[in-house]
Amino acid sequence: MRNSPVLARSLPSKKSLGAASHAWLAGSLLGCAALVQATQAACPPDKAAKLLKQGLYEKALAALKACPADPAVHKARGIAHHGLFQADSAIHHLRLAHDAGLKDDGVLLPLAESLLWKKDFRAATQVADAVEAKEGAGYFKVMARKHEILGELGQAVALYDKAIALEKLPYGTWERKAMVLSWMKKFDESIALYDGILKEKVVSEGLKVRCLIRKAEVMSWKNEFAPALAELDKALARDRKNLEARLVKGRILEWKGEYKPAKALYGEILALAPYNEQAKLRLEKLSWVE
Repeated sequence: MRNSPVLARSLPSKKSLGAASHAWLAGSLLGCAALVQATQAACPPDKAAKLLKQGLYEKALAALKACPADPAVHKARGIAHHGLFQADSAIHHLRLAHDAGLKDDGVLLPLAESLLWKKDFRAATQVADAVEAKEGAGYFKVMARKHEILGELGQAVALYDKAIALEKLPYGTWERKAMVLSWMKKFDESIALYDGILKEKVVSEGLKVRCLIRKAEVMSWKNEFAPALAELDKALARDRKNLEARLVKGRILEWKGEYKPAKALYGEILALAPYNEQAKLRLEKLSWVE
């Protein structure tokens, strides 16, 4: 059956069909390119990687917020949560990355340590057994943390020393070793390590603040209250909203019998963080103070 003249005129020619298809394809490709560019702009993986390397974990999570939930993004999110000591979230994302096929040491080590924080020793051991670089600093640190949790502090220090010998920038491991030494009542050795960290120019501001607080705490255990309070004031000068510095300072003031300024400090904490349970508890115990 022949096409009618009207129908024939309504049908596009092969030439026009080809042109239309090419135009549609070109438009689609341009749209896809724009979508990819928009996704890359919203989800900057290079920026997130740099932030993780710098230890800026909260900013890294913010940069990853718009990223698709693929294995690499789960790994990055898991590492960020691990850096923030958020065990449950770290385990969630790192397990998703692991189950999707990312089973490198960059996933295994933070996953094992996060499981240790939850005292899931069986799962942590299984994950750690799969680590390839068992003579590396990362593995030594995870095993040291295991000994810490088990109360085997001397073994933990020995493993931290092995890790320190391998690291170019061992200051985070120095901090951990200093904490363990303080628990072993080796106060002077602990304070000396904190001082060593504080002298280094390359150490991040966050680590320096933590070391000032921990150093002050160790000093207070030696009944050196005045220098301890001075260290805490240095920490607060660097980080005015720091809650931990206020908590430690309040506790020291209580030990000195200075209950009113201690109570004021706990009030400051609740003004900054209304749901802080430690501050609430300390404030309740000082409710008798006018």
